[in-house]
Amino acid sequence: MADQWEKVHVFISSTFNDMHAERDYLVKRVFPELQDWCEKRKLRLIEVDLRWGVTEEDATRNINVVRTCLKRIDDCRPFFICLLGQRYGWIPGKSDVSEKTLEDFPRLESSLEKMISITEMEILHAIVNPYHETKPQIGNDEHTQHAFFYLRDDD
Repeated sequence: MADQWEKVHVFISSTFNDMHAERDYLVKRVFPELQDWCEKRKLRLIEVDLRWGVTEEDATRNINVVRTCLKRIDDCRPFFICLLGQRYGWIPGKSDVSEKTLEDFPRLESSLEKMISITEMEILHAIVNPYHETKPQIGNDEHTQHAFFYLRDDD
């Protein structure tokens, strides 16, 4: 019987037009080393970088972008990396979100009303209080222990 390999997904969050150099560094330098470490332990590392699949132009025309982001965060739990710089990011309105998204993530509507960016929504969903859960989960170690935030130094 062959040993089973497990998949480990890591979600990378930042605004669409920011942090390209930092994301490239992760993809070209950090993740290859981490993949080697994982392979020795029969783990397959899969980084989820939606800048390859979702652009800001797509986000303004495709009503499933928010759903894709939130579902991919769920797929990657508990691993979440957030890169923050000087941009706030795209702010989706209710018309930018499908009815299916609102069904799957019932708590999302309040964030849409508050006019927050998709990046902030990703952070809230990943570590503060997932949009599909009906009871607050704030401070839940399961959601926070493998979340990492990196801030760009203005210098």
